[in-house]
Amino acid sequence: MPVTGGKTTRWVAASALVPLTALALGAVPVRAEPVTGTAVVSWRPCATAVKDWAAITDGDTAMECAMVPVPLDYADPGGRQIGIAVSRLKATAPAKRRGALLVNPGGPGGSTITFPLNVADSGLAELGTDHDLIGFDPRGVGYSDRIVCAGEPLTPPVTTTDKDQARYYFDRERAFNERCAPQDLAFTRQLTTANMARDVDAIRVALGEQKISFFGVSWSTALGANYRSLFDDHVDRMWLDSVMPPVMDLEAMDDSIAAVHEKSYAAFAAWLARHDGEFHLGGTVAAVTRTIFALRDTLTSSPRVSDAGGYQSVFDGAAVTRMLGITAGGYASVGRDLATLHEGGVPGVPTAAKQKSRQTAPGLFGLDADFEFFNDLQYRAVMCNDGVGGRDFDTVWANRQKRAQRYPATGGAPENARQCPSWPVPAQPWQLTRGSSALQLSGHLDEDVTPYAWAVAMQAKVGGALLTVPDDQHGSLKGLPCASKVVDFFRTGRTTNGSCPPTSSVAAPAAPAAPSTGDLSGTVDLRGCSGSLVRMPNSVEGDRALLLTNGHCFSGARPIPDEVLVNQPASAAFDLLSADGGRLGTLRATRAVYVSMTGTDVTLYRLTETYAQLKREYGVRPLEVSGQRPAPGTPIRVVSGGLKRTYSCRIDRLAYRVLEAAYLTKDVIRYTPECDTGPGTSGSPIVEAASGRVIGVNNTSNREGNLCTENNPCEMDRYGAVSARKGASYGTQTYWITTCMAAGNRLDLRLPGCLLPKPS
Repeated sequence: MPVTGGKTTRWVAASALVPLTALALGAVPVRAEPVTGTAVVSWRPCATAVKDWAAITDGDTAMECAMVPVPLDYADPGGRQIGIAVSRLKATAPAKRRGALLVNPGGPGGSTITFPLNVADSGLAELGTDHDLIGFDPRGVGYSDRIVCAGEPLTPPVTTTDKDQARYYFDRERAFNERCAPQDLAFTRQLTTANMARDVDAIRVALGEQKISFFGVSWSTALGANYRSLFDDHVDRMWLDSVMPPVMDLEAMDDSIAAVHEKSYAAFAAWLARHDGEFHLGGTVAAVTRTIFALRDTLTSSPRVSDAGGYQSVFDGAAVTRMLGITAGGYASVGRDLATLHEGGVPGVPTAAKQKSRQTAPGLFGLDADFEFFNDLQYRAVMCNDGVGGRDFDTVWANRQKRAQRYPATGGAPENARQCPSWPVPAQPWQLTRGSSALQLSGHLDEDVTPYAWAVAMQAKVGGALLTVPDDQHGSLKGLPCASKVVDFFRTGRTTNGSCPPTSSVAAPAAPAAPSTGDLSGTVDLRGCSGSLVRMPNSVEGDRALLLTNGHCFSGARPIPDEVLVNQPASAAFDLLSADGGRLGTLRATRAVYVSMTGTDVTLYRLTETYAQLKREYGVRPLEVSGQRPAPGTPIRVVSGGLKRTYSCRIDRLAYRVLEAAYLTKDVIRYTPECDTGPGTSGSPIVEAASGRVIGVNNTSNREGNLCTENNPCEMDRYGAVSARKGASYGTQTYWITTCMAAGNRLDLRLPGCLLPKPS
């Protein structure tokens, strides 16, 4: 539960406590009275004031941080106070300073306090010369006061009807709402976008600014629109990118998303038809659609279940529906999955680990609290406190059926409308109005996170100009050449209703090259996962051999977040493969040397045989793990013993962090699209093509384009900005392992320079 009063304001001097005037509660007024008070903030270097700052920003020393106290309930300004964590990156040219620019990459639910660093490292960097860049964690997330109550594990049901499955998920949301929302109902009730807009004005006062500018992306466009509706007189300039709708009607939002997905499906079906020789789903769009819809009907009545890898995967009609809104980057991967299902198989085992519950526990909040990137309850509270719909199953189901009739390929996959059963707070819809301050919106023509139609509707409601970006990427503006338009707007106030040609649109790929069998020497089939026989740079022939795979492929109970297992008993058997994928024999492990899904995603087994014995018996030599960090652009092969396939591509980039459900991995390899790995490839070695050394282990891919959920990992850059790339595939680096291995293949986490996460 949130800690109030003195504990949350420990970094703010007593003189900095800002007295705030009352604001009416309930319907948002056309204009709110501004927050008033003394403009004093006790700034400290984030590097010394904020716990874990170096880890989450990769060593930033430039930013300053503070806590700003605000009323929990603006109708009772003298009552309970909570703390809002604020950051500042001061203008680099103080003589040219125009003012303060608050920046927020979206949400709800995610920490955004580090976002100024992201802005300063993007196409908007010039704004940091003449603006103080201000970041903040909205109430309920990150270092601001919050409630800690995480979601329960997801166990998909095996059902015979779509309605049974839909009811399961609806009841699962109900259980979360009934468990978490009442923990501190007074706090939960005040988690609204309008209150967060009032918090923004409290930040303005604390900064000593008469007016502020605002740059927001995704959900924070709603925050900006609410702020401008309440405090237009205190807005200098505001740019909103990837815009939310003016009313958060959860059913209508699902309708809009389904419409975009249906359009995407039409393009996907045409692509499948052109490549029927690869996928065998039909040579025309009509034939492809008949095949896929018949497959969906079959799986609805007779779901297929895979327990491979210790994780139950259910492939039913709903699973097919979720695949069909894919964008071009994921065509080949989803096409192979559909082809496998059409042939009577299952695509494999999901790459995400089976999540155990995170414990609900009270704690100390503020800058010296443990960092929490995502808060489940704040996300839910904003959706349900602000949003209408989603509270009654029969209504949700009926609307879903109507949607499926309008959008036959993709309309049966609800995204938002099942979230609010048993929510204890009545909906408080936004009351947005037009204003006179400079406002620019930008919408992305083919994106499906915040569809372009929402930007059009928001413009009709609040005014402003609308820039059209003809791409399918959410929030991509700051990385495009026309980010210069954003810089110009904040300096001159000039708006535009034109378009902004992107440089990063994803074209539909040509016919995919079928992954080759390649040389599978040294790989193993884990019956649902893949792996490899490996040696360290200092291994010798007489050492007991090692086998490498993913942490989520561990034969025992999978580690929960922040858990590291060392030297655990194990009883596991693996099929050792020949160069052409034939089975040479069975390898057995008696010990798991290291297992973790925290920071990395690896299991390192010790086998019963030595390298010399394996060479004599099978003629196989292990793959050597490289001790060097790989570089973007490096040609690689992902060698799957589970699928008997080899994928060839390059390292696209090294992602700072990848978040999947509750699991966070660091310095992650992202492949170019040619390595379109999917289920069944978990644990496959990533081999540097030139040297033949192992540089990573394939571990996950984003299957549906969702954000930070199971089987839909998202990327987080070093400044906290989060993005999802549908179809992107990732691998965890392995050079860390070599820094912790002593002679004799002995793990020693105490070695100087050992980089592997340690047991807590």
